[in-house]
Amino acid sequence: LHGCYRDSAADKYYCWGASWDGQTTTKQNHTPPVQGNSNVSKPKAFAAGHDHTCALDKDGTIWCWGSNYYGQLGKTAGGATQAVPSDIEILGSGNKALAACSHASCAIRGDETVVCWGDDSELQIGTKSSGTSFSYPAGTDTRVLAVTLGGRHGCALKKDGKVICWGDHNDGRLGMPSPSSTGYGEVINLTNIKAISAGWRFTCALDSDGKVFCWGGNGHHELGPQATRSTYVPTQVPLPTGTKATKIAAGWNHVCALLDDDRLACWGSTGLGQLGSGAPAREVHRILP
Repeated sequence: LHGCYRDSAADKYYCWGASWDGQTTTKQNHTPPVQGNSNVSKPKAFAAGHDHTCALDKDGTIWCWGSNYYGQLGKTAGGATQAVPSDIEILGSGNKALAACSHASCAIRGDETVVCWGDDSELQIGTKSSGTSFSYPAGTDTRVLAVTLGGRHGCALKKDGKVICWGDHNDGRLGMPSPSSTGYGEVINLTNIKAISAGWRFTCALDSDGKVFCWGGNGHHELGPQATRSTYVPTQVPLPTGTKATKIAAGWNHVCALLDDDRLACWGSTGLGQLGSGAPAREVHRILP
């Protein structure tokens, strides 16, 4: 319900949207965008959760603000909300990337391992913990290229082109055959992956051949128009004939892929116009630039 962007020319950033917990660096909802607090002087990336925001600055320091009810700000859980960004000292500088979901965040450290903090009710930060605990999800103690967080699960892309996921496994969102409702493991049948993106109850991956695979919850055809049920098995999404995907981005219950002809293909829920079309969700929609 909120977002931030960086003005690279001026080394400033702006946030807009819902701000009941100070997640835009003020306690007022904002339209249009408002300039963010100057504590974060040179941000290069942002990650927005439900009621908190984190930023990665030029030297790799992580700053967070908003609600700390679940420890989202890297401090002891609870206490007052915080509209002024504060750095997470324990993580230091040199961090490389950020991801956030509802009430948790993860970062890729300088040594290319993953660390997470915040709500862990479904193991979404890797271990059953609370307060100021920082968790290193099992299986991510290796070199990682990317990390993404869904509603109650997370996934990381390893340098060998494989994907590991952890957290809530309902609907098969961890991509493995396990009877447990939570856990961690490597996603089956995926190789040569170059990008990942998680939605609320599902995750999608893009391979080096430009193919897109999705797994997990399928309540709104998030796994593609041909998918009829939720599954832990990665399912290839049929893109428009003759095209390949170059980038992917998952929303709450829809997905869009940038194609090699510079157009977009989207699928999933269309209830609020997410697909840029009024057509049924059982189609992959090509959207003109």
